[in-house]
Amino acid sequence: MKRIRTSSVTMFKLIFIGIIVFSIQSCQEGSSMEKLGEGYSYYDTGTIFKNILRRKESSYPPTDKFNLKYIKEENVYSKIISYSFNEKFILIIQEPNKRGHVVGIKFELEDVYSNEKSELIADSLINNDPYYQKVFSRELNYWIISHQEDSLYGPYSKQQYLKKREVLKIPEKLKLKDVD
Repeated sequence: MKRIRTSSVTMFKLIFIGIIVFSIQSCQEGSSMEKLGEGYSYYDTGTIFKNILRRKESSYPPTDKFNLKYIKEENVYSKIISYSFNEKFILIIQEPNKRGHVVGIKFELEDVYSNEKSELIADSLINNDPYYQKVFSRELNYWIISHQEDSLYGPYSKQQYLKKREVLKIPEKLKLKDVD
């Protein structure tokens, strides 16, 4: 009888460990990250959250205040549909998604504000800030990040983007590739 009980407990432990391992693998499945240079990375969670973000510490010291400049001038939030990069540039096509932006900005604000206040501020920014009104004025936005100039250019229309490519002398061989 004791042997059966031990065997049952062992079987329970094995099943429990199997469920945990499966859960961890499932959470990571579909998510990816690719480093793009100069602190920028492409993040894809397998949903609408396909962002190109720069680590905060790469250019701004940590503060106890919300840094709108960091959010606006160094990040391209959801939804990235195409990108390409080399050692000098990152090229991006974005299909702006309000929910993706709210979640991204909210995440940045949570270091300073409560979860609810972060969402209210993010939502207010998306709906009222002239920068975000411009982001959401088109179905597609084009962006260029120049590592040499440490600058993010955009949001652009396709024509504006092509002109800026010429000005920055971005090689034609650097072509945008669709995100899966």
